[in-house]
Amino acid sequence: MTLNTRDRSVLFESLSKLADPEAVDAMLAHFPTRDVDEPLTRDYLDSRLIEFREEIRLAILTEFRAFDAKLASLDAKLTSEIGSLRQDMTSEVGSLDAKIGPLRQDMTAEIGTLRQDMAAEIGTLRGDLDAKLHRSLQWTVATMIALATVITAVMMILR
Repeated sequence: MTLNTRDRSVLFESLSKLADPEAVDAMLAHFPTRDVDEPLTRDYLDSRLIEFREEIRLAILTEFRAFDAKLASLDAKLTSEIGSLRQDMTSEVGSLDAKIGPLRQDMTAEIGTLRQDMAAEIGTLRGDLDAKLHRSLQWTVATMIALATVITAVMMILR
């Protein structure tokens, strides 16, 4: 409760007659002279704390919602980027498959040609080997016949 200057003066003069003026002045100091100087009550403080808590709660809630929105936006961007990257990779793999196909065909043709060349070379080597073996066999048989003839002639001479 506030006291205006006139009421304060009347109380001070009246009470100073009954008690020490310094004590009256100390007592009147507990009564504010303006509305803004009004003493703080527990109810007022509690109501202001409730309001402050609500303001803080709303501010935090707003910040969390903004954070959630940013997080959702980031998630959407990442999902989009991953999808784009997946498409790029699929396209690159398809391009590589397209390049590998002809290479595979070329390699298959080269391997086929190499096999034919190897088969022809092996055939030639076999023919050469057969001819040399045949000559070697003829030479061995002729040498054995000549040796048998020499042995027979030597035995006839010695008899």
